[in-house]
Amino acid sequence: MKKIYLLLVLIISAPVLFAHTPLLTVEDNGDGTIYVQGGFSNGASAAGVKLYLTDKNTGEKLWDGEFPAVGEINLEIPAVPYTVTFDAGPGHVVVKDGPLYERGADDAPAQKDATENGGTVTAGSVAAPSASWVPMDTVSAMPSVGPSFTAIAALCLAILNLVLILFLFRKIKNRSSL
Repeated sequence: MKKIYLLLVLIISAPVLFAHTPLLTVEDNGDGTIYVQGGFSNGASAAGVKLYLTDKNTGEKLWDGEFPAVGEINLEIPAVPYTVTFDAGPGHVVVKDGPLYERGADDAPAQKDATENGGTVTAGSVAAPSASWVPMDTVSAMPSVGPSFTAIAALCLAILNLVLILFLFRKIKNRSSL
């Protein structure tokens, strides 16, 4: 009987392992900036979670900061290949390759004007949100690729939990009727 209870406790606690998976969305806005949104599979916000852009070739951090209160941010695309890292602590780190931005002739005058006026143009600086930019909710920002392995595993474990609980109740009921 102790083995059954131990098995039941292990199975009931298994879905907890899948309850807090970090999620990271990185999208190219098409204007030289990227939209980065972070969160967790249980719906928790990524506000205050570390976020940084790293040069793929050298490992140098190009931008280092945290998610603001809304859990999403727009950043300028660096001129070098890079990765976007969501770092919420041990076991909660997601690294994705960032989209590359092809800088063309249209970008040169803007950079020239900025440097002539005493400003500096740095890769990975925070981009000012445009007037037409609207924060997205988690559902529309996440790609619709179907259920994840984690979701399917959690569903299977929940069904197994239900079957075991019904089995135990039936066994207890049969013992009490003796």
